[in-house]
Amino acid sequence: MRERRMSKYIVSIVLALAMVIGIAVFAIPTASADDPDIWDGSVADSFDGGDGSEGNPYQIATPAQWAYFAQCNNDVGGARETGKYYVLTADLYFNEGNASTWGTTAPANNLTDHIVGPECSVNPFVGTLDGNGHTISGVYIDKTGGSCGLFGSTAAGTTATIKNLIITNSYYESDSQGEAGAIIGQTSGGKTYIDCVFVTDSVYIKSAGNAVGGFIGHNGGNGYGSPTIYIDNSVNGANVDAGSCNHIGGFLGNGNGNMFYINNCLNYGTIK
Repeated sequence: MRERRMSKYIVSIVLALAMVIGIAVFAIPTASADDPDIWDGSVADSFDGGDGSEGNPYQIATPAQWAYFAQCNNDVGGARETGKYYVLTADLYFNEGNASTWGTTAPANNLTDHIVGPECSVNPFVGTLDGNGHTISGVYIDKTGGSCGLFGSTAAGTTATIKNLIITNSYYESDSQGEAGAIIGQTSGGKTYIDCVFVTDSVYIKSAGNAVGGFIGHNGGNGYGSPTIYIDNSVNGANVDAGSCNHIGGFLGNGNGNMFYINNCLNYGTIK
């Protein structure tokens, strides 16, 4: 509980300072070759603890356990997990190096096959991730077709919550058949809640597809009566590059005529 209050307090300070001085400068460490926790591409066979309930969420302490998290969510033919609670108990580093160069020279580890909830029509993310104030760094996703993001999709009739998280030093790219966002590629109805999330200016997102945004690429939901996306107390600093796609934004690339709600947030990212 203390960590959650502290992360909200930190983001509130960031928002206040950025609004006063008109510029944001952040120094969040990235992984080096000497860091023993850089992902080796493996998938764990269990979480670090927890049972997935609200009072005892599944604990994710390593990149390999994140890959296991994706596997559990995406196992359509097996025991797919939905409506569960997850919490980060450590910072996660998927690659070393500088993400600004990964558009031409890919890093060692590609997270494309470990996107959580890759498609809204089959296996969207349904559940709650509490980053607990921790950082996810070194994400590299180069997606052909479909939704590109740390989470690929959320969908109609479901609820997804992502909160208290920092994403830094990462690179996302989708082709002409997809949409891209640092957090979620596409929402499609239901309710998606993002609270106290910070995407830094060392994050790069590019798409030649339908839509690209700092947080979410495309809102495909039929939410004309009420908002389907709620973003609170959050900051986007990502470098967003639309390429040849038609829709681009700081937090959301394409609202698609649907209602969405953004409150107490700041975008200082570059939109190209």
